[in-house]
Amino acid sequence: MLYLQFSLCALMIIFSGWFLSVYADIIAEKTKLGRGFIGLILLSAVTSLPELITSISAIVIRNAPDLSLGNILGSNMFNIFIIAFLEILIVRKPILYSISKENMTYIGFMILATMSAIMAMLGFDISVWDVSLFSMVIGGLYLAAMYTGYKNIEKENEDEAPRYVSSKLSSALLMFVLLGGVIVVTGSYATVLADKIALSTNLGRTFVGGLLLAAMTSLPEVITSVSSARLGAYDMIVGNILGSNLFNLGIIFIADLLYREGSVFADPKGNQIIPALFSIILVSLMIFGIMRKKPAKDRFKIHIETFFILGLYLLGLWLMYVRR
Repeated sequence: MLYLQFSLCALMIIFSGWFLSVYADIIAEKTKLGRGFIGLILLSAVTSLPELITSISAIVIRNAPDLSLGNILGSNMFNIFIIAFLEILIVRKPILYSISKENMTYIGFMILATMSAIMAMLGFDISVWDVSLFSMVIGGLYLAAMYTGYKNIEKENEDEAPRYVSSKLSSALLMFVLLGGVIVVTGSYATVLADKIALSTNLGRTFVGGLLLAAMTSLPEVITSVSSARLGAYDMIVGNILGSNLFNLGIIFIADLLYREGSVFADPKGNQIIPALFSIILVSLMIFGIMRKKPAKDRFKIHIETFFILGLYLLGLWLMYVRR
């Protein structure tokens, strides 16, 4: 029964996520803010609402910081895997060549924030009023990344023919908010289900948070990325994924504020360093794909980095299961 309810929550998120990218594309065109910026700021925040709700619920309702961190860091690892999934099964051509080099800045912020979390989990943590200094650094890095994204707004090409002439901005914003609300309610309930599954199966909160809950809460990123791929909005895909990962890391600071039994990194039961470390490795492979010069003739339909992302993601899951 738990798995059936969990599956129904996943279906609700799939339905909502599919239409989110369409309305985000309308908002990007009508506001002239650009797909990359909308993906980084607006779409990523809404598609990361399940991580926000489930991570806060894990702290407030279940008193389980290991489940919260496992969800956040596992989701970041899964989100990078989405790139490999899209390139191999959906787009079937190298898409990293098409990504703006400005995304490198956000990747840098993500790596710094994740490294801060790893340093805290390795025992270098310092707490002030039961809040980790590393959590504060992570929160500051998220705000800095969003400010950078705002300063680097890329206006839409004025020569490009508008796609949504008959659509209204107000209607798109309303539907965007309503679908986001569905994701919030569903994600909150799914947290309780995931914790019950973790306890009843003996798989452990870190593994269930890093795999089952992370995959479920990342479904909006999967669905919106597939939908954006069909629109040819590759910058929105990467902007959404990087923005979601940065948003997820920012959640750590919120979770730390709410957890009143010490630093959120101090819980010894989990092994969240594995998904944190692998999320850095996977996003570093993205860097090679983005920076590599596009050849005159594509000899391969898929980046070699994509296969490494796929293989290393599976290796990370295996290590999480072994060390559960």
